[in-house]
Amino acid sequence: MGLTGIFISSFIIAFSGAMMPGPMFTATMLMSSKRGFTSGPVIVMGHGTLEALLVILLYLGFGELLKDHMVMGSIGVIGGITLLWMAYEAFGFSGNALTENRGRLVNGSAYIAGILTSLSNPYWIIWWVTIGLSYIVLSFKYGIIGIVVFYTGHILADLVWYSIVALSFGYMKRFISSKGFRAITVISGIIFAGFSAYFVWYGINSLIKS
Repeated sequence: MGLTGIFISSFIIAFSGAMMPGPMFTATMLMSSKRGFTSGPVIVMGHGTLEALLVILLYLGFGELLKDHMVMGSIGVIGGITLLWMAYEAFGFSGNALTENRGRLVNGSAYIAGILTSLSNPYWIIWWVTIGLSYIVLSFKYGIIGIVVFYTGHILADLVWYSIVALSFGYMKRFISSKGFRAITVISGIIFAGFSAYFVWYGINSLIKS
């Protein structure tokens, strides 16, 4: 597979994965519906910074460490607790939407939201130590330029998809009433809470296996 093939395939695989609803999608929906389109690309910037660091770690040979049940379990539990906090923030903001300066998740940094929603998801790590690591090995036959091409295709897919999501909800912002925004924050809180419970369950099971 040449560099063009690596770029195209990494874009397609990443795009299909990005389309699956998860914590990052929920954060993009919530923040862009309140603050507009720019929240989406900024969230991807935080996500992409973390992914760049992870690519470097995998390139340096830390893949096996990240597969360890203790590491995965700890990520699951800590990530679940983080999402529980995000659910609390969403519910807290829904009760005071557009009236009081509450809801640090909604009013806070979209860049940090991109980092937190990535770190909180153990399946994000699993993807990178399996599919992502395979791509890094495949790309490395072209040296550093191969890894850069792979990463560029991957992060561009995230940027395109989440820009579409942010544009959609950012455009609807002008039509969303206070009650409508409260409904979005409640729905987001429920989604965060659901992922929180699942990730904690996953983390505990992984720790038991370690």
